[in-house]
Amino acid sequence: MFKIATKRQSILALTVAFALCLAASLRPLRHVRNGYLETAKQSDFGVYYVASSLVRHHLSSHLYDDAGTGTDPQQRFASDDSVFAGMARSEGIARTKLYVYPPFLADAMLPFTWLSFRAGAWAWRFLNLFAVVLSAGLVSRLLGFPTLSRPALLVLAGLFCFSPLWQGLHYGQITIVLLALWSAGILFYAQGWTRASALVISVAALIKITPLLVAVPILIWRDWRWTRWFAGGLALGCGVMCVLNSPATLMFYGQHVIPPMSAGIIHRQNLSVLSVVGLLWSHGRDYADFVVPHRVVLLGKLISAGLMATAALLTIRRGSGVQPPERTLVLAAFALLSLCVSPVSWLDALVLGYILLALLWERMLRGGRTLAELLLLVTTTIALGTTLALEDRTSPWFQLVPLLFTVVLVLYVLAGRWHAEESKPQPVNS
Repeated sequence: MFKIATKRQSILALTVAFALCLAASLRPLRHVRNGYLETAKQSDFGVYYVASSLVRHHLSSHLYDDAGTGTDPQQRFASDDSVFAGMARSEGIARTKLYVYPPFLADAMLPFTWLSFRAGAWAWRFLNLFAVVLSAGLVSRLLGFPTLSRPALLVLAGLFCFSPLWQGLHYGQITIVLLALWSAGILFYAQGWTRASALVISVAALIKITPLLVAVPILIWRDWRWTRWFAGGLALGCGVMCVLNSPATLMFYGQHVIPPMSAGIIHRQNLSVLSVVGLLWSHGRDYADFVVPHRVVLLGKLISAGLMATAALLTIRRGSGVQPPERTLVLAAFALLSLCVSPVSWLDALVLGYILLALLWERMLRGGRTLAELLLLVTTTIALGTTLALEDRTSPWFQLVPLLFTVVLVLYVLAGRWHAEESKPQPVNS
């Protein structure tokens, strides 16, 4: 048998892990400080703002003019003569990338267009900070702590140590809002609030398609009531998009924008399987330096599909009678795994892994876990929480490390090796 980690060892390991994560955040903190003084730093918010302005001016049919040309639109800027670029200039934004999210996000951002771009950027910052605090409170409740308590403050402090959080704040990304939605959806499911959980996760899926993967474990558990409400939330959201933007816009997005994005982006800040496979093939060169062969993209997709199939089989093996504490772990694991198999998962998206890490650290501190599990947990925490320290590295092996430990941890959890009830010390080899 493996040796059991003591509580003192677990506390020391957690302290070291988050100290390293905080140290890695010091450089992004400088970027965030500058970003709070210059609205131009909120580049992702600028894209959302322009897209929403088009909706407000009844020009949503031009949301994807440049994005639906058959080539990957994710890293391209709007052409100067496009309606999108013209709207950006009218709002004081000299240059902007293309909008590649479903129309739902542009529709949801409409209240921000009632403000000037500068005022809207400040409002977006404050909303993101509120989402950080809300996420910490929801995760604390998920761990069994009161929202206003010392453990909850530690959860919040740990979240602010997580370096992907700072990149999300720097660029004004939607990821932090998605973190709050995921946290709420998992917490509601743990508390038996099926309807609220399904609707919250459906909103996340309407903003970004990746959360649809949460349906995999739900279907395996045969939770048809949750599934019906989830499908209903998606249908209602699609209806809203059709009313505000027309069915043609939604169909154009599905037919002409999504397919080119499925090949992913080969970039050192994209920590998905597709990107890492491409980086290993290209010896660390980014997407701008070469054209990725179809066989390399196909290999990345096959590996991603294999990971999802493995995760589903492990969940099936555990059966549909999994207890609520274990279901929260599975849902958090699928939330993190969805980033690995997505075509594009920028560094800021890894903040979603904080939910699973917090759940596992709480069980580690409760006792009964092995030293091997402690090593895996602390290594994965450091790998995810210090990713920004590696953003300028060109070696593909630096990108492989966070992905590798993430996959190992997720599959270990889905295999049922991290039971909630295993808190009693086990025999130790002499």
